Amino acid sequence: MKKTNKVIIATAAVAVAATAIAPLGNVFAATAPTWTGGSSATIIRKIPNAYGTISNTFGYTITADSNNPAGATGVPAAPSIVFNDSYTTQGEASKTATVDFSGMQFERAGDYSYAIAESSSTNSTIYPVSGDTYTAVVSVRNNNDLTGFVASLYIKDSDGNKLTTFSGANSEFTFASTPAYTNIQVSHTVSGSAADPTICFSYTFAASTNDSYVLSTESTCENNDTIKNGDVIKLKHQDTATIGLVRAGSQIPVGTTYSFTKVGSDAYTTSMDGVEQTSTGTKTMVATDAPTYNTANKTAINERLDSTVDTGAVMNIAIYILLALAGAAGVYYVARKKLSNKA
Repeated sequence: MKKTNKVIIATAAVAVAATAIAPLGNVFAATAPTWTGGSSATIIRKIPNAYGTISNTFGYTITADSNNPAGATGVPAAPSIVFNDSYTTQGEASKTATVDFSGMQFERAGDYSYAIAESSSTNSTIYPVSGDTYTAVVSVRNNNDLTGFVASLYIKDSDGNKLTTFSGANSEFTFASTPAYTNIQVSHTVSGSAADPTICFSYTFAASTNDSYVLSTESTCENNDTIKNGDVIKLKHQDTATIGLVRAGSQIPVGTTYSFTKVGSDAYTTSMDGVEQTSTGTKTMVATDAPTYNTANKTAINERLDSTVDTGAVMNIAIYILLALAGAAGVYYVARKKLSNKA
């Protein structure tokens, strides 16, 4: 009987001890902590030099560190940030998403680290993914009264440094990458013995975007200061025009498809970059990323008109001359004959 009582007392003591030390780190049922200073962080996505229509989705990943203590549940789902806006002037665009850790539960105290990175961009050619990776650290500790856990949140940068100014309710991650923009250059010449260097030829500009771009040219032909899809540009001999100005508030997104098409038809032969076109010649290209102009972003248009000689008219004149010579020879012969008879 005394032995039985000892077993009962020992079992009860173990149960009490287990309850008392549960918050110290032993594995028990997952417990929601009491948060101090806030349980959510803000992802800020910035696009420097944003201009025109921006339609792009940035995706993110939240990855638990392999050294985290076991037993954490309720890790927040990775968010995405969607841009679908137009900007009439060049400047910084910014949107946010919230990462909320308040739904997490923990089985033991410890530091739980989660890497947050930008993983995708729907148009990475224009809007490349940021290479930054931040770490959200959820620090879980025993409550002073040993009745549960308390948790706090802080951020580490890509180098592993704790960002003391960004903790608790002020926690935030900023991702940014400069979008890829470029510009287009078109030059114009005329050639041929009958070409007129003063004529302003018209070409329709087509682009896969509907944004308006700065048009810069010293041409004496009448042009607007801006140009967009469907507008006409006028050029004459030795004119050069630039569409889009890098770092000047009007840039063309890399990957934009564009073309120039001659308006109307005439006796001139149109060539673009040395390739002869039809009378309403057109050339389609894709703007490529380059800090300066390159072959892909240049278009050289030439209009050629040579003087022609009507071979039929030449033959007719030759026949008239021969007939005239023959007639003159006949007259001369008759006159000589008469003189000979008189003698």
